[in-house]
Amino acid sequence: MLWHRRAFAVLYLLSAVTALAMEVIWTRLLVSILGSAIVATACVLAAFMGGLGIGAFIGAAFGDRLRRPVRFFAVIQLISAAGAFLPQVTGLVASELAFSVGLGAVTIAAIPLGLVFPVACRVRASDYSHRGPGAGRLYALDTGGALIGCLGCGLYLIPVFGMWHSLVGLALVKVLIAVTACGLPDKKDRPFTPAADDSDRRNGSVRLLVLVGVQGFCLLGAEALWIRLLAFVLFKGSTIYAFVAMLATVLGCTSLGAWLASRLVKTEAAAFKLAVRAAALTGCCLLGSYAALLIVGPLPSPAAIGPADLLITLLACGPASFASGLVFSAVVSVLQSGSAAGTTGRVLGVNTILAVAGALLVPLVLVPWLGLGISLAIVGLLPLVAAWLVSIGRGARLQAGLVGLGLIGALGLLLAGPGWVRNIGQPIYYAEGRDVSVAVIEVKGGRRLFVDGIAVAGSDVIMATDQKTLAHLPVLLHPQPGRVLTVGFGSGGTSGSLLLHEDLEVDCVEISETVVTAGRFFYTVNLGLFNEPISPRYNLIIQDAKRYLAETETLSDIIVNDCTDLAYRSDASLYTREFFISAKEHLRPGGIAAAWIPLRGQAPFDVLRSVIATFGSVYADMSLWVFDAYPTHFGILIGTSKPLTIDLARIRKVLENRKVQVDLKYIGLDDPARLAASYYFNDTQLRQFVSSVDLNTDDRPLVEFLAPLESGDDASAYQFLETLGQASAYLPVDCSAEDLNRIGQKLAMRPWLLAAHRAFFEEEERTARTLYIQALRMSPTDNVPRTLLGALPNRIKTLNDKIQKGDEQARAKLGAIHLLEGRYYQALEVIQPGLLKNERDPMANLVSGMASLLLGDSRRAQGAFLGVIRATRHGLLHDRAMQGLALSRLPRFLQIIIEALTFYGL
Repeated sequence: MLWHRRAFAVLYLLSAVTALAMEVIWTRLLVSILGSAIVATACVLAAFMGGLGIGAFIGAAFGDRLRRPVRFFAVIQLISAAGAFLPQVTGLVASELAFSVGLGAVTIAAIPLGLVFPVACRVRASDYSHRGPGAGRLYALDTGGALIGCLGCGLYLIPVFGMWHSLVGLALVKVLIAVTACGLPDKKDRPFTPAADDSDRRNGSVRLLVLVGVQGFCLLGAEALWIRLLAFVLFKGSTIYAFVAMLATVLGCTSLGAWLASRLVKTEAAAFKLAVRAAALTGCCLLGSYAALLIVGPLPSPAAIGPADLLITLLACGPASFASGLVFSAVVSVLQSGSAAGTTGRVLGVNTILAVAGALLVPLVLVPWLGLGISLAIVGLLPLVAAWLVSIGRGARLQAGLVGLGLIGALGLLLAGPGWVRNIGQPIYYAEGRDVSVAVIEVKGGRRLFVDGIAVAGSDVIMATDQKTLAHLPVLLHPQPGRVLTVGFGSGGTSGSLLLHEDLEVDCVEISETVVTAGRFFYTVNLGLFNEPISPRYNLIIQDAKRYLAETETLSDIIVNDCTDLAYRSDASLYTREFFISAKEHLRPGGIAAAWIPLRGQAPFDVLRSVIATFGSVYADMSLWVFDAYPTHFGILIGTSKPLTIDLARIRKVLENRKVQVDLKYIGLDDPARLAASYYFNDTQLRQFVSSVDLNTDDRPLVEFLAPLESGDDASAYQFLETLGQASAYLPVDCSAEDLNRIGQKLAMRPWLLAAHRAFFEEEERTARTLYIQALRMSPTDNVPRTLLGALPNRIKTLNDKIQKGDEQARAKLGAIHLLEGRYYQALEVIQPGLLKNERDPMANLVSGMASLLLGDSRRAQGAFLGVIRATRHGLLHDRAMQGLALSRLPRFLQIIIEALTFYGL
């Protein structure tokens, strides 16, 4: 009857949904153990495909002899339900064995999943009406169900329910499938007798199997490259969304191609022709995907993942996947006439076993050896060559021509070079490692290190601020540190600054050796860390931080979490409760944990709230530190086992180390009072802000899923601080009256500086300058606002030297600086000698007019402004003089109201 055929098709679809969802969970589970997302994903994918291949070959061996295939299908579902929990055994073995045991568990758990397809083909063959879904349509159902499982698990189940509960739910669905299948007709008296085979059919089968195997190798190899490239050029560096989008595209387009082929081919000759042409099309499309990603390049944007990312993914990965589906379905649709389970099992087995080779060899061997571009070019050329070789003797001229065109196209793409680097800037160093691509780019103010298109470190002052504060702050807060562990190397800036503290031993754990190699281009910020001989107090460990903490017994006084971006790769896994607990267990009594966090985000800032709540769930006391010396977008969370104390005497003693003082002076934090005033929010305020927020855990990694979906530029960091509320003021221990006065000045200045930084990021330079001026007025000797306004003491000295040599333009500039500082009489004293020499000097008259206006001498101000207007017919000075003349004719109270609007022009 028709109903039971449709019912079986639905059950088969659900089986495919649960199988792919299980694979996604197993991949995440083992990635958290190994650490390197690229390597772990490749290994888990290979283990999964290997299990499928073994299951397919087993099904091919005895599937045709099954007398009750529906019952056997039900048994397979029950076995799969039990096997779903096999990879969980990794948590019960020693850490050094966990990954190997996990891969073996994934392979074993995938074997029954591989049995499903040939058994389903046997179910269809046992139906004499042949009105049930054929092998080609079954494959389309299989890939379509996998698409649903990929999207459902990757975007919903894991972030909402967590991995464990999702796995339990999937196992229950498997049981439900088995129970339902037992109710379908499955009579013993319907044996299947395969049709007789012959030598011509076997010869054709071998040729088609070659194409299927090459397709499996190339498509899985391409998938490994696509995951990396898509995370590089799109998706804000998020591996999880790149993986889900890529896999969903591959599965959806493969399913469409398989369905179409099942409708088009009816004979072996037609299948052979379609398979060969589709294989050649696969190669062309793979080369086209390289071209698409080469042209796009990374598009730095604060926007969240959107339709553009998905569209480019579809264009890059979809055509080759569609062609691959055509090849597979064209083969199984015809060859199944020789044997239902036997042929389809062999086809799937060859496809998956060679897919294992592609999943391992391409990302782990070809990329480190040849690079991303050549690897993808090779993957694109292989199907073209295979199609040509298989079609020799059957009209191979077209395929030979396509091979030639493919070689020319691949060569052109390789000569064009990596567009994802060009779109960032001109690299002075570029390297592609096994898991990351690293570029050192010359930018205004210094150099920056880009890892997979994400700026992670640099020598410019803003980038240097986060590296140096992360190094010095916890050391200054700890009463007597002896050993520090820093997670992440970057440019080596944090490590180099830590080594300035002469009694400190520093351990640094970094997952990528390629990143460390690039550190040699940042000797100014890492303070010559690689100069020979390397300090014996420094120990660099190339390993995943989570694995390192799981295996080491070394305890530290300070652990520093120096990551890059919560949306990038698996960085969010270093902000889970489990990682924070592991770090805490490796702290000595009285130890300090410091975690760098980006403050950018989108209201209501769910990602930041989750990170802070997770951090606070582990440490008894936490505080958030924000630095105002330069426009930045980050903060530092400090966690301790008891309330934190700030000892100014110890800070002063540490700053007696000239090297430490100079290092902090570079970022404007060599003043103990400013360091103390950087304490921004206390434990009570933070816990109130993050109350009733879900924690970020390994089982339910909310941050990894939510961070790429939030938009937010650097200015949003200051919106976040406003959302937190009124900042706290903390008084250090043994605080003298002088200390209290200095800290009070910094605290009073802080709102003006932060507001100015926000205006700076919003490209409101006039507003920013006005606010910086106000901050300077509150403390004319403070070097921070002076630096931001270009009024540094060394510049004043330079201007005085120029004045001594008769440079009257320098005199006008010095007078303008005194105006910025609110020293109006000094401004007039500096500018007056110049006016005596040249009473028509427009700049000197403008400064004189401004100073006179602010001193209340409107008459003198009007004369000076008129002098500027007579000397200049247009331009900035003319406009400012016109504004000043208008102000000089207003009542004094109006002058005071709009005073700030005048100064930005100076």
